[in-house]
Amino acid sequence: MPVEVYMFGTVFIWYNVSILMTNAVALIYFIPVFHRLQLNSVYEYLELRFHPVIRKITSVMGMMNTMFYLGLTVYIPSLALSAVTPMSLYITIAITSATCTFYTTVGGMKAVIWTDVFQFLIMIVGMLSILFKGILVVGGFDIILSAAERGQRNNFLTFDPDPRIRSSAWSITFGFFFITCYETVCNQMFIQRWLSCPTIKNSRIAVGVSIIPVICLAMISIGNGIVMYAYYEDCDPLLSKNIFKIDQIMPRFAVDLFHDTPGMAGLFVAAAFCGTLSTVSSGINALSSLLVMDFILPKFPNLTAGRKLLISKTASLFFGGLVMLLAYFLSLSQSNVMQAVSSIIGFFGGPILGLFTIGILMPWIDYKGSFGGLLLGLACTGWIGISAMVYSADTATALPLSTQACNITTLTNTTLDKVITIYNTTLYTETTGTSSPNLFNTIYSISPFLYGALGFTMALVGAHVTSIFTGFSNPRNAEEKLFVPLIDSEIFPEKMRIFFRFGVPPYQATKSDKNDKPSEVKKMFCATEQRTGRGTSNKH
Repeated sequence: MPVEVYMFGTVFIWYNVSILMTNAVALIYFIPVFHRLQLNSVYEYLELRFHPVIRKITSVMGMMNTMFYLGLTVYIPSLALSAVTPMSLYITIAITSATCTFYTTVGGMKAVIWTDVFQFLIMIVGMLSILFKGILVVGGFDIILSAAERGQRNNFLTFDPDPRIRSSAWSITFGFFFITCYETVCNQMFIQRWLSCPTIKNSRIAVGVSIIPVICLAMISIGNGIVMYAYYEDCDPLLSKNIFKIDQIMPRFAVDLFHDTPGMAGLFVAAAFCGTLSTVSSGINALSSLLVMDFILPKFPNLTAGRKLLISKTASLFFGGLVMLLAYFLSLSQSNVMQAVSSIIGFFGGPILGLFTIGILMPWIDYKGSFGGLLLGLACTGWIGISAMVYSADTATALPLSTQACNITTLTNTTLDKVITIYNTTLYTETTGTSSPNLFNTIYSISPFLYGALGFTMALVGAHVTSIFTGFSNPRNAEEKLFVPLIDSEIFPEKMRIFFRFGVPPYQATKSDKNDKPSEVKKMFCATEQRTGRGTSNKH
């Protein structure tokens, strides 16, 4: 996020609003259903609600999304380490991937949780060190704010509703709402954490408390981005060829700040690594869990706990190697990392989130409608995303960058008219004519942060259009434990609450629900940690 703020301004402060919206949705709608069912895999819900084929398709999509995401998160700190050490990028990628895979495979979920705690503390210390040192070096808040005004970075009140504007209050708030919503409520990485809590109440508390560190990190990142711009206001390191990728600007900033303080640049690299280690370790654990629960146990339901443990560890090693290869592949790209991550999640996450929303809130849609919605959502996001890459659609207007104070002769004061950042290339060019199709300046130019919202919307539309032809289900025949009413609070009139049940009978909690029996995922994690031979068979 500091790079995004450096390039596009403080409009990213609206990311915090999307986080609040996401957590509210998770608390009210998704956590009660998932905790009630005690799912082994988050995609198991789609089998219970729709069809086993839907579960397998979305599970593959989710795993592909997670692997690309983890590849990008490995690439980021590897790039930082290669920028401040003599090691090449390929070596740092191998070290990062191997470290994450090792302690995830050997230590299981317990190792992941404990390392997350320490890594978060190191991240906070590293980021705060850069923020405070940067403020002192630049000269204080007044100078920083003045630089932000001159560079047009103080743009958090940009409310233009045009979806082609890459970074506006609307595209950040609603675009990241769908992205973070998918990551929070439809992703095995997060769901396995919420289900590890003993009760629904505890899960809700965990989700609520998690808002605090996320928003704190976001605000520190925004602060670092603005301070970084004030520091490089008259000598952008990319244009002056001091770095070769824009994502290297943050480690470069740390080196410039702490060049006379031994160890501090290393602290920043450690902070960057901690964020990645935390994410990758959880992701590898989630991938191995999805493979076992969605593809192996349905075929071999009587595997012993020891066999499941062995398969899980082998899968962790396999996915760790695959993530390393993807990181190598992505290192060939010149794209902005945050945009690439958001686009990839939007491709897969938007339609998947649409399916879960249909399942929980729309009892009149059956598996035929859901399949139609999934296909339409994927088709739309794929069409627009690929077309944007092919035609290099302009999705952003860059803010001013300067090299007037640089000690170089090849560059002069430069104001960028455009930044074209599409997955496999980042180009800084002047405005030129194009022979692209008419859609070039319309739908192909939609902000990549809105791909998730587009996929979600098209999934809902596709599900209803398909159901017009295949028939709607009768909500009265629905299995009530798979649904959550849109409005079910006692502060609303009873007639309104009945209406928003859409005919689904009220759910009556059973004794087993209140006891919150552990799922297969919990048992597998327990076996990983305790190395016991006790286990249960999969219920499917």
